[in-house]
Amino acid sequence: MKKNLVTIGILFVLVVVGGYAYMNLGSKKVASGMGTFVCEGGDVMQATFYNGKNSSVDLIINDAEQITLLQATSASGARYVNNDESFVFWNKGDSAFVSIVANGTTTNDMCVTKESLQNYKTISYGINGRKVMLGTEGTTYFGNEVRGDFDSDGKEDVAFLFTHQPGGSGTFYYVTVARKTENGHVGTESVLLGDRIAPQTTEFRDGKIIVNYADRKPTESFVVQPSMGKSIWLLLDAKTHQLGEVVQNFEGEADPKRMTLDMKTWNWVRTQYNNDTEVTPKKADAFTATFTKDGKVSMTTDCNRMSGAYTVTGNKITFGPMAMTKMYCEGSQENDFAKMIGDVSGFLFTSKGELILEIKFDSGTMTFR
Repeated sequence: MKKNLVTIGILFVLVVVGGYAYMNLGSKKVASGMGTFVCEGGDVMQATFYNGKNSSVDLIINDAEQITLLQATSASGARYVNNDESFVFWNKGDSAFVSIVANGTTTNDMCVTKESLQNYKTISYGINGRKVMLGTEGTTYFGNEVRGDFDSDGKEDVAFLFTHQPGGSGTFYYVTVARKTENGHVGTESVLLGDRIAPQTTEFRDGKIIVNYADRKPTESFVVQPSMGKSIWLLLDAKTHQLGEVVQNFEGEADPKRMTLDMKTWNWVRTQYNNDTEVTPKKADAFTATFTKDGKVSMTTDCNRMSGAYTVTGNKITFGPMAMTKMYCEGSQENDFAKMIGDVSGFLFTSKGELILEIKFDSGTMTFR
């Protein structure tokens, strides 16, 4: 956020066109900067910052509610709070983190300045349900852009690829969309393409985003250069503003009757047990499963690779002995994942394009996307 410092002398009045700095002689408050923040939850906050002995920020929320917060101690950035810290506005540069506690419920939101929304290479995008600002946490803009009105709202959107390196040797490629809105660009949830693939081209045709790339065969190691051509067809839903994969040869929502185990590389997103316990991967894009038509399966974890055989009878599935590389990784969830796979007894597909692996004794399910 740009902040204009104001130097005041005795009986000094400062007026700046555009409202960036002023002096209030009555309250002795000196505005050191202003900015409009647009939050992912939809709120718009106009912030006026004051420096001095009691630094503070005045917020006007959605042109209606107004609140004044005092600056509190923080490790980095500027943290502003109310008396009981039920409202926190944590500003750092062009971004702000907002946390509000009401009726025992905490709501968190990420906000960025209206000006920064014009640059879609620095806003937040979803990675397996979690918002990550591009350029942070191991994410890097890659390119292969294509532009078009993806959601039929009359504005030009941008689709492009970025990479995510969560740690270790993996480089995971994602496709995402920056939607153009009245306030600037807004990032969508991203779709995983694969680990260390070779991107080729991105197209926009017949209302669909088509990403072409080369990948390895399921049995090939990562030392082999990608040589197997693949394409993924994506549709941006005009209502939910989320990307959905379109299985080729039919349009719209996924048809479970046409889905197959070998249609794509599946990404584990969560395991839900019937005792309400939920397990999610710490490195969500690290756990994958790739099936072949001839009964072979290869999997990646947050540490090693697994491979073996699988057998399908109707909607029942069993996995044979799985071979695994033996690298040690501190804090890995690999053993938990391997045990879940070993306990799988059935499978089904959903209209959301998900693969559900059912754990034996009806004790839970593993969800893959």
